[in-house]
Amino acid sequence: MDVDGRDPTAYLRKLRGEAPAELHENLAKMEELYDRKLWHQLTGVLASFVDAPAAAPYLVPLYREFVADFVKRVNQLSVVQYATKAARTIKDPKESLAFLQAQADRLEGAADEREAL
Repeated sequence: MDVDGRDPTAYLRKLRGEAPAELHENLAKMEELYDRKLWHQLTGVLASFVDAPAAAPYLVPLYREFVADFVKRVNQLSVVQYATKAARTIKDPKESLAFLQAQADRLEGAADEREAL
């Protein structure tokens, strides 16, 4: 469980119950890789998930409930690619821009933390 009370793996299990069957395998892999802290492999499965047409309505919630938890541990370019694809699923351009701006701010903060180390 995350410091702020979120449980990313519980969210993935819940999402598996709601999502179409074609997404279940990727969601199960994400849960396993997250538990094992295999960030590079998890990034690859996320990229595969994003490319599935059935995943579109789940991209923004998945980012907020799952990806945001480990964003500091993975390649930042992969995070930007995911966030961009997720933002494209938001119908309102202002909401889409706000989502992207929030992610840019978060990534900038993550970069600052890395530099401080």
